[in-house]
Amino acid sequence: GWLGQLFGGQKTVLRGSFAVIVYDEGTNMYASNLGPNLGKTISANLVSGQSILPQFTSLSDVVANPVPISAFPFTTTEYRRTVSQADQTFRTSLNGMDPGLRAPYTLNWNVSVQREVARNTVVEARYVGTQGRGQWRTSNINEVNIFENGFLEEFNNARRNLAINRSAGVQSFANLGRPGQVGLPLFEAAFGPLGNVAALPAGSGFQSAGFITNLDNGGAGALANTLATNRDYVCRMFGNRLQACPGFVNAGFNVPGRYPINFFLLNPYVAGRLNYVEGVGRTWYNGLQVQLRRQQANGLTWTANYTWSSSLTNNRADNATMSSDWRTRRDTGMDRVISPFDIRHVVQMFGTYDLPFGAGRKFAIRNRLLDAVAGGWVIGSVIVFNTGQPVQLTGGGFNNVNTSDNAMANGVILAPGVTLDQIRGLFNAPRIRMTGRADAIDINRIAVDPRLIGPDGRANPEFLQVNRNPGWFGQLLYIPGRNNFNWDASLTKTFRITEGLRFELFGGAQNVMNRQQWGMPNANVFSTQFGVVGAPSGQRQMNFRGTLNF
Repeated sequence: GWLGQLFGGQKTVLRGSFAVIVYDEGTNMYASNLGPNLGKTISANLVSGQSILPQFTSLSDVVANPVPISAFPFTTTEYRRTVSQADQTFRTSLNGMDPGLRAPYTLNWNVSVQREVARNTVVEARYVGTQGRGQWRTSNINEVNIFENGFLEEFNNARRNLAINRSAGVQSFANLGRPGQVGLPLFEAAFGPLGNVAALPAGSGFQSAGFITNLDNGGAGALANTLATNRDYVCRMFGNRLQACPGFVNAGFNVPGRYPINFFLLNPYVAGRLNYVEGVGRTWYNGLQVQLRRQQANGLTWTANYTWSSSLTNNRADNATMSSDWRTRRDTGMDRVISPFDIRHVVQMFGTYDLPFGAGRKFAIRNRLLDAVAGGWVIGSVIVFNTGQPVQLTGGGFNNVNTSDNAMANGVILAPGVTLDQIRGLFNAPRIRMTGRADAIDINRIAVDPRLIGPDGRANPEFLQVNRNPGWFGQLLYIPGRNNFNWDASLTKTFRITEGLRFELFGGAQNVMNRQQWGMPNANVFSTQFGVVGAPSGQRQMNFRGTLNF
C-alpha cells in the first residue's frame, strides 16, 4: 500500500492498498463431483486361503501388474482404467471437472482519507472494492435444447392441437385432422413404433397427463427434458444410433431412428444431468464507508460507521459445491445480478463507557466496601441497523426454457400497468395486530397488502402473474427484505482480589428492546402460501458470567 500526509499539521492522512489473495478450494469439490463416477475402484472380498495374491500386496503392485479376475473367489467385471460412456447410458450418472482449473483469487483495493477532528477523535472516509475471479462453480452442461432443433415450434403446435381437441371434448394433443391442426413429427417419432418395438400406449404419448400439464403451463423445457432422458422416448427417436438402445434397453431397436442422438443434449450418452466444475464464478463489491472513531479518553471509547455498498455475482449459490445451473448456457451474462448478500445500507455504533464512580474516577468512593459494590462499572453498547437482503419473486417452476435448478430461471410477470415499486410497497404494508378486528381475514399475512392476494391464496393476477410462456424465463424481480435494528448492551465490573488475582463479573443482553424480527413473506406467486409470514425471531437473550483471572 501507500501512505501520504496532506495539508500539513499531521492531521490528515491519505491511505491506499491493493492486494491479490489466492485461496484453496480444498478437496470437497473433487470428492463431491468425481467421487460418484465409475472407474475409480473395484471391490473384492478376500477369503483366507482362497486368494492367490501374495501377502502384503500393495495398491502400487496392483496398478503396475493388473490383477486377473481368477485371483479372487468371486465373479465380477474386469477392472478398466477407461470406461465407455455408451455402456453406462440409462444406468449411471456422470460428473466432470475442467482439467484446466486454477485456484480462484480475489482482487482487493481501497483508498481512504482520515482527518483528526478533535483530540483522540478521527473521521475516515474510504472506498473499498473487491472482485472475485475464477471461482469454482458446479453446473449442468447437458442443458436441454428447444430452439435450434425446432422443438419450441412443435411444442406450440401441440398446444394448438390440444386446444382444438378440447373444444371437441377430446383430451389429446395429437393431430386428429381437425381444422387448424398440424402434424407433430417429433412427437410421433417419440411415441410411435420403431424396428421391432411397438408404439407406446396413448397414456404415455398424446394423452399423457404429464405432457398435457406441461403444455398447459408452457413447460417446453420440462417436456423436452422428459423426451431427452426417458429411454422409451429416446430410443424411438434415435434407434440404434444410440448404442444403449439395442444393447441395453431392447434389442428390437435395430434400425436408426429419425433424429440424431445430440438432438436434445450435448452429451446424449449421459441421458440426464452432467454436472461440471468450471472456474467461471465472479463477484463484484463496491462500498463507500464513513467512520468516526474515538480512542479511549475520559472513560469513553466509541466507534460509529456507515456503509453504502453494492454486491453483484454471477452465481447466487451458497452451498458446499457452489452448485447452481446457469439460467442458460447460451448467455451466461444473464446471471450477473445482485448477490444474496447485497445489503445496501449498514449503520453501526459500538463502544464502552467507564461509569465515573469508584476509586480513581471522577466521583471517587473512599469506602472500600461501597466501592466494591458501586464503583468500577463499565457499560458497553452495540447498535446495528441494516437494510434487508434482496428477495426474488418466483413463479410456478414450470421449466419454460430448460430444467435449470437456478431460481432465476423461474421468473414471474408483472401485470399490465403494474410497476415493481408498487409491488414493493404492497409487500411492506404496515404490520398491525389483526386479531379481533372485524375485517381481519388472514392473520398470517399481516405484512402484505390484502389486494396482493388472490381468492385461491396465490398472487392476485391483477398484480403478479405466473409465467406460462414457453421459451421465456419471465421477469427477474427482486424486492428488498425487511430492515433490521438491533441493540445489545453489557455491564462489566472487575474485582481485584490480590495483585495477580482478579474476578470479572459480566452481564449482557442481546436485543435489549426485545424487538421482534419478522422474516419476508413467501414470495412464490404460484404458492397458496404466497404472502404468508413465518413466526418472528430475535427475542431478548440475557447471559451472566463470572471469570476468575490469574
